Amino acid sequence: LRLKAEEISLEGLGQTLNYKEIEGQASFIGTLSGLLENPKIKGKIEVREGQISGLPFNYLEGKIDYQSNKLKLEELVSSPSAIIPFKSTFPDNNPLFK
Repeated sequence: LRLKAEEISLEGLGQTLNYKEIEGQASFIGTLSGLLENPKIKGKIEVREGQISGLPFNYLEGKIDYQSNKLKLEELVSSPSAIIPFKSTFPDNNPLFK
């Protein structure tokens, strides 16, 4: 299933996922597959005027891959010119959905 969403409130999403360290408005384009109890989400996310763990940014984009209750962030780029050269997985073996 192809998905496209705009104006996603990351505060609301963070509360749903029990991760309160994120703020901003996001856009997402990607795919949803798998089973209801083990969904797989892959795509590209863009966030404007956001904040992660108290660090503000104007713009952030990158690839996301959610499966097996883990969210991987890859190829993150933040404006004006920062590139985050590592991969991240959230959370560390803690399920996002309980």
